[in-house]
Amino acid sequence: MAEPRVLVVGLDPRRVPGPWDPEPVVAGIEAGRARFAEAGVAAEFCLVGLDGSDDVEAVVAAALARQPWEVVVVGGGVRGDVQLFERVINLVRRHAAGAAIAFNETPTDTYEAAVRWLRGSLRDLVAGIEPGDDLEAAHREQALEWLGRTDDVYRRAKPATPDQHLVSYVVPVDPRDGAILLVDHVNAGLWLPPGGHVEPDEDPLVTARREIGEELGLDGSSVSPEPVFITVTRTVGTDSGHTDVSLWYVLPCFKEQPLVVDEGEFHRVRWWSRDDLAAADPGRFDPHFFRFLTKLAAGNA
Repeated sequence: MAEPRVLVVGLDPRRVPGPWDPEPVVAGIEAGRARFAEAGVAAEFCLVGLDGSDDVEAVVAAALARQPWEVVVVGGGVRGDVQLFERVINLVRRHAAGAAIAFNETPTDTYEAAVRWLRGSLRDLVAGIEPGDDLEAAHREQALEWLGRTDDVYRRAKPATPDQHLVSYVVPVDPRDGAILLVDHVNAGLWLPPGGHVEPDEDPLVTARREIGEELGLDGSSVSPEPVFITVTRTVGTDSGHTDVSLWYVLPCFKEQPLVVDEGEFHRVRWWSRDDLAAADPGRFDPHFFRFLTKLAAGNA
């Protein structure tokens, strides 16, 4: 389990004196908690009672001091009590001074509140990719400049809004002989790694794991935890004319593993040996694919 990065400080609705029905709020909190799990972002919830069962300041201070936090989300129930809100904010300043502070609008959008301030982690992800050549270094710098000037980095509407957006590729590689599994993509008209667009506020690793399951029926739990290659590419084919900032992940995978192919997306799916690839027409592949192979062969991916 990943180390939690987000602390959510709120009220335990079942320990807030009534009369009122706490169950809708309980359901909202659980829905918000599920969004963190879906996105692969570990979060801890510190929910305190107002019925006298908690020393609120002591419980919140202990949670804040337990570890460094990237973001502390303060819930609406806390913010509705001005004196309690003041105390919590001052506790955050004292015990988690390095954390960003975020406010949700409802219990269900707690993840969305946190991710506004986790945006820097996407920059860190890209900055952590060690370039294999000068072009990859240029693409990394181009991507970092883009991430520094806008939060609008996810495709919000088909085919290309905004014009430049994030993509996660997954390259299945048989570790025994280095064979590569590629798909003959209907829209692009090229042999590409499986993958797809990163959904709004989705972790690119979650995208990679999701796409390899949706497109080929493969278990994505062994996808490399971080991307090993980055490209910035103007697209071709029926969806041409926009720019994909692609993060390339690797999945160790044996050729014998059964596939469940999304036949609407691909003309064909096949394993390519290294000899097959050496004899192939490079124009039928992603324009950066053979640079990726060079990086992989050098042990830098």
